[in-house]
Amino acid sequence: MRRSVKITGIGVLAACGTGLESFWNGLNSGKPTAKYLPHLEELGLEKAIGCQVEDFDASKWVRPEVKLNRFPRHTQMGMAAAEMALKDAAIPPEEWQNLGNVPVVTGTALPDLDHVAKTIQRVHEKGVKAAMPFTTFSYSPIAISESIARFVPTRTKISAVQNACCSGGDAICAGAELIAQGEAKIAICGGAEAPLILHPMAELTAARLTTPEFEGPETAGRPFDVFRELGVIGEGAGYVILEDMDSPRPSYATIRGYANGKDFGISPGDGFQWVIENALANSRTRPETVDYISTWGPGHFLLDISESNALESVFGNWIHSIPAGSIKGTIGHPLGAASAIQLISTALTLKTGVIPPTTNMEHQDPDSPLVLSTTPRLLKPQSAIMNCHGIGNNNSTIVLTAQ
Repeated sequence: MRRSVKITGIGVLAACGTGLESFWNGLNSGKPTAKYLPHLEELGLEKAIGCQVEDFDASKWVRPEVKLNRFPRHTQMGMAAAEMALKDAAIPPEEWQNLGNVPVVTGTALPDLDHVAKTIQRVHEKGVKAAMPFTTFSYSPIAISESIARFVPTRTKISAVQNACCSGGDAICAGAELIAQGEAKIAICGGAEAPLILHPMAELTAARLTTPEFEGPETAGRPFDVFRELGVIGEGAGYVILEDMDSPRPSYATIRGYANGKDFGISPGDGFQWVIENALANSRTRPETVDYISTWGPGHFLLDISESNALESVFGNWIHSIPAGSIKGTIGHPLGAASAIQLISTALTLKTGVIPPTTNMEHQDPDSPLVLSTTPRLLKPQSAIMNCHGIGNNNSTIVLTAQ
């Protein structure tokens, strides 16, 4: 990146809490949120487990003139998180009027499968005249950006990123790059995902991308634990307000650099190392100056150790002195929103000095050299990297600092 970009507003909702304070307290409580999902069992998907956002009501966050019943759940979550971020940044009305086009960038792994499934069922049962026309507009991931842009008080330009589970983080970095290049002064970026419905949960279960059953659902997601299996699917949204460094508003953290790239294809996660190295080079950061690693750590039996090995290769002996952690034992894996929520967590760590716990890691894999903890740590790191990995074998790494 040519210039650094700061985060001045945050909006987030996840299984551990809705709203900035609730999310951060829930994340640091170390309490897992995975539960059996009875609504899926009623549809034939037995013992489905997920990390669900309980009692989500978008009307508490989205302005009243929006007809929320028209929008799918992931769009409602995206709008709610974006509204939170805008309110948090508190940009004065007169400042909006002096801006050019404000980028609104959303990342999501999946289109609106809920409305698609419903309209297919209606057509199957009642004929083509029963097709749901709004599905045409809600289906595309860019519909989330468009819905958010409606209440931004200036001209906007919208786009969407669909890079599997890296989508939310990649969307934030796409907006950051526009600011770094001088094409924008403010951007609204993030990710949203609500996959805890029959489709895609049936397909994710069939593909062994989520744990179909467990002796206790609350401990099903076990990052870096020797008994980990596949991880747990979650839902949620995270959006940030990005600004150039001249902004008068205080910063949560600063994005310094970014890189992404595909695995080599020999084994899952074998592209982590070179992407991490490229991100460090892009941000002009030496490995020994990094003092926190926000790992992807999905609790997957292969990916966790691939990431551990890559980090050890990059950092060498430094890996034994750098604190690391994964938040997925608490929030699950909200697919395309996961990386956006993780970036927000990393920014809050740099702001508060607190590293959240790696929930459910009872017996750390002896092959992982990472310095992990099941309790919060007040270590006040000043620089961090965060890793992402997605279906399709793509990887991203983002470098952030406290200032």
